[in-house]
Amino acid sequence: MLFRSDQVKNMNTSQGDGDTLISTWFDVSTNILRLLTSLTHDNELAANHIIDHRAQPSWTAELLHFLHRTITTQLNFHDIGMDKDLSEKMVHFYYDWTIFTLNIFTNLAESSRFHEVRSVFMNTVIDGSRCALLWLTDWAVTETHAFRDQTIESNEPATEVSPDHRLDRREGESLVTAGNAFILLTCMMRKTSKFREDADQARNIIFGRLPMDVRLTGQGQINFIIKTLTAFCNYYHYSIGDLSAAVIGPVKLLLSELEEMK
Repeated sequence: MLFRSDQVKNMNTSQGDGDTLISTWFDVSTNILRLLTSLTHDNELAANHIIDHRAQPSWTAELLHFLHRTITTQLNFHDIGMDKDLSEKMVHFYYDWTIFTLNIFTNLAESSRFHEVRSVFMNTVIDGSRCALLWLTDWAVTETHAFRDQTIESNEPATEVSPDHRLDRREGESLVTAGNAFILLTCMMRKTSKFREDADQARNIIFGRLPMDVRLTGQGQINFIIKTLTAFCNYYHYSIGDLSAAVIGPVKLLLSELEEMK
């Protein structure tokens, strides 16, 4: 179902109008992900259908591998004959795919069967050595490098971090991707009446990969996530104003949960 990036070269070399065909397929794939994001929002029936492990391969595993391919694949558009405008468009597609897929997984977090998703992340090996949860955490931390000096590593309390520094396009996109990743990772650490040990294990995996804030011994990893999500909320608020409420509201609830983990 999901469009695989390694098919781009095949399309381009086998079709005379390859650029148009590639662009069309990317559009179709984006619309599929947008549809899945909408279907799984506040819809446990749809979420459980995706989570259902009886399907082989499971949708959860397929989405996870798609997310991994999307993030790690770096296409050399010039080598496959794309013009500059199409190459730039592909970059935007990959960005959108990353955000949509992270949002789908976050929507699944509202399902009573989300522990099955967490299990897939903890038991699926990525890159031959790391579990998917560890890989996702590493990538999220890497995404913060673009804006960390202006936000996370300030001396202000996490609740007071503000976008005094105007982020450039790359910094802003990295903040959005990192924010969405840490929203999902926070959901992975949620404890329920059941599967508490799994949540503790996920927390240990995630915290083990986060930078330690030396000013807050014992709380540094949580503070790193809090500051990232606070900067994420501020960025949305200053970018789109009141329209950001739909995004910021649920994140503020997660921030409260993170404060309780201290």
